[in-house]
Amino acid sequence: MLLTGDSEDVPKKYNAPIHPAGAGKPAKLTASNMVFSSTTITAGNARGIVVETGMNTRVGSIAALLQAKSGTDASAEKKWIRNPLGDCIAKHRPKLTPLQRALHHTGYVMGLIAVGILVTRTDPRT
Repeated sequence: MLLTGDSEDVPKKYNAPIHPAGAGKPAKLTASNMVFSSTTITAGNARGIVVETGMNTRVGSIAALLQAKSGTDASAEKKWIRNPLGDCIAKHRPKLTPLQRALHHTGYVMGLIAVGILVTRTDPRT
């Protein structure tokens, strides 16, 4: 399952016990008797009851965590931008994932290395 990272099929039980909660609180459902919207069903039949939708689900709470700011100051990451045009570009730049940022950084470094090699290379005909 994508949510839990299980690499193999995990059996679910329709008659798994639902643990009662305190007074006025809903019963606690466990992973052994729940499936999620990201679950891939490989065999069997089932009926289900929807207990949460949208951002109130576990998958939704993970999405909310991914969208939340990391707590770092965005302006601290962009100290190299000092002109108004750069500020405008930075303001409207799309948000990147950590992998995309790492790939962009790698591309910049490779480009600088290539330019450095080309600048220091002499023409062999002279």
